[in-house]
Amino acid sequence: MGYGDYEPITATGRTIAFVIMLAGIGLISVVTATMASWIVDEVSAEDKKNTEISHDQVERLGARLAHMEAMLADMQARTGTDLKEERHNLVANDDPLQ
Repeated sequence: MGYGDYEPITATGRTIAFVIMLAGIGLISVVTATMASWIVDEVSAEDKKNTEISHDQVERLGARLAHMEAMLADMQARTGTDLKEERHNLVANDDPLQ
């Protein structure tokens, strides 16, 4: 089998050795493919979990923003002043994305 110690001499022995070698190559291929598939599945599951968390966070932030805008509109209605310009200045000066 490549080490030079023993080798099949007869046609039957060589055929059996050939089949065993092919089976070994096939077995190694199956094990490698199974491990690669498992790793891809684990990474995909982790990515999906992170994406779901991100979507949930965006939805909660959107709800909080809508609540804050409602509070701002309520303050504007109670005070009778136009707070849109002040809100725009506040957002422009304190934007965390800039």
